[in-house]
Amino acid sequence: MKPLFVYVIWSENQAFQNNSLHEFKTFESMSKRVAHEVGTDNGYDKTKIKVLFDNGEYSEVRLDLCADGDTCYRDYVKQQINWIGGEKFNNAYSRHKPTYENYIKYKQEFLLQINWD
Repeated sequence: MKPLFVYVIWSENQAFQNNSLHEFKTFESMSKRVAHEVGTDNGYDKTKIKVLFDNGEYSEVRLDLCADGDTCYRDYVKQQINWIGGEKFNNAYSRHKPTYENYIKYKQEFLLQINWD
């Protein structure tokens, strides 16, 4: 499953036009630049996106673009993979079995299936 395009639904940063479509690699490059311009300890620029994959799947997320947060979609996914199943996740969700199992399934069947090449 390979990401092909990113549809920017809206963004607080003027580098992105609302309702605009970008090739995946172009969006990643733009978002990294924006994140580093925002910097650290300056808050973040919320950006709602929909990533479209080559198999017809999509992922709709809100990125918090800043140098010490989300710098791009790939970074967001890596953070999710590390969080799901980790100590904070287990403390928060281990008592609610349906939610816990849904996140584990999402990690296994979606996040870990993304091909970045």
